[in-house]
Amino acid sequence: MSFLSRLSLANRSVVALASIALILIGLFVIPLLKQELLPPLTNPAISILTAYPGATPLQIEQDITTPLEQAIQGAPNIQKTTSQSSEGFSLITVLYNFGINLDQAQQQLTAQIQKAQPSLPPNVTPQVQTVNVSNFPIITLAVTSSQAQQDLGVALKKVVVPALQGISGVSAVTVTGVRQPVVTVALNLKKLEERGISATQVQNALQTNNLTLPAGVVTSNGQTFAIRVGNTFTSLQALRNLVVGVQQPAPGIPNPSPGRTQSGLQQAPAPVRLGDVATVQEELAPSSTLTRVNGKPSLGIDITKAADGNTIAISQDLFSLRMLTNGLQMLLPADSDLQSPIAAVEQTTTNMIREMRALLLELRPIQLDQLGLVAALEELAATYRARLEMTVITTVVSVPLAAKVEHTLLRVAQEALANAVRHAGATEIAVSLAPQEDSIVLTITDNGKGLSADGSGSRHGLGLRVMQERIQELHGSFVLETAPGQGTCITVCVPREVGS
Repeated sequence: MSFLSRLSLANRSVVALASIALILIGLFVIPLLKQELLPPLTNPAISILTAYPGATPLQIEQDITTPLEQAIQGAPNIQKTTSQSSEGFSLITVLYNFGINLDQAQQQLTAQIQKAQPSLPPNVTPQVQTVNVSNFPIITLAVTSSQAQQDLGVALKKVVVPALQGISGVSAVTVTGVRQPVVTVALNLKKLEERGISATQVQNALQTNNLTLPAGVVTSNGQTFAIRVGNTFTSLQALRNLVVGVQQPAPGIPNPSPGRTQSGLQQAPAPVRLGDVATVQEELAPSSTLTRVNGKPSLGIDITKAADGNTIAISQDLFSLRMLTNGLQMLLPADSDLQSPIAAVEQTTTNMIREMRALLLELRPIQLDQLGLVAALEELAATYRARLEMTVITTVVSVPLAAKVEHTLLRVAQEALANAVRHAGATEIAVSLAPQEDSIVLTITDNGKGLSADGSGSRHGLGLRVMQERIQELHGSFVLETAPGQGTCITVCVPREVGS
């Protein structure tokens, strides 16, 4: 017997107390451990992004990419540098050796780029960014509503975003898919030529007349007021009335005598307004992101966690958002403009929770060797009732079956129940298992929204197709009956005498 064994036997009470202490410490520490979908990975790369709207790829390369590449040459620990020059955009990726301090490298790179700033075009500022898996959203929500997307976006930013930002561990909440209103000025080249105005004149007039500058301060009665001079456009009509040039009179007409009016002999120089040579209108900017729910336009909400955030804790706290929306609906007046977006968020959150729970139940292992098919179906139904608060009716008859048949039928039931919740939005499901001559028949019916005849396979996914193949291997039949708005019925018939 070894020394440690003799020591443990001689001090059994001490060993027991130490074991209990270790167990208690573990129970206390385990909930504090961070749980992540992906480990915190840091790619030793830094990206330099520069936007220069309207410039050609050749101009981008000559005016931005090449000067920046020359500026960062000689920086330590650089393994490789790649660049891409496209229309209106420059991207330079600097790959470093593993093990370096990326924050320090970013500071050095930023300092070198600032030295090269004078050689870049005016109003062009490079952005230095690092790539980190932790910066990717951990949860993405989709919100639909009958309200206009612009109004829905404003309501989400006022109500939902602050609520989500209040969750512990959340770093940022971003609403995507909102198309911002922009003013477009479409120049008419023919009218410009007729009035002798160039596009550069129009551009300069817009830049110089939509500008405010500080002009000092004024002190009066002990108060100091800042003074700003300049002009900003407040309406489309003000923009259309902007004078962009002067149309000179036609040549060959004599000038009138001083103090004398000779209309018909000479046309005085006439101011040319923007509305005379261009079409000015307000429209929505092109969308850079597309979000769809069941093929319908929607808005997205991206939730990014902080560096010390816990993904599991944030997901659990998100479930309380449904309680928040219910409370807001009760507090706000029935005719409030916020009722519609709040209801949309509540429905979206409810659907997401149901889908997540259904997915977990679909992946939940069940020991067939211990339970058997009938007991496993009853437990699965009871779990759906408790976890998803839905009606699941079971009518099952215990029939001796081969292990392979039981295993296949249970997997079909799991897949069908999960699809009924995740894809069809069902609230009531009926499960039936009954013998029929030399066969066993499993029938699963739901009251979901059903599927189209040509889309049943794609909506139910690969899982049911795999199950159908397994049923065919057992020389059985698999029938899927569905129609939009009429629910779905799955009927499986397998011979009972199939060997295991």
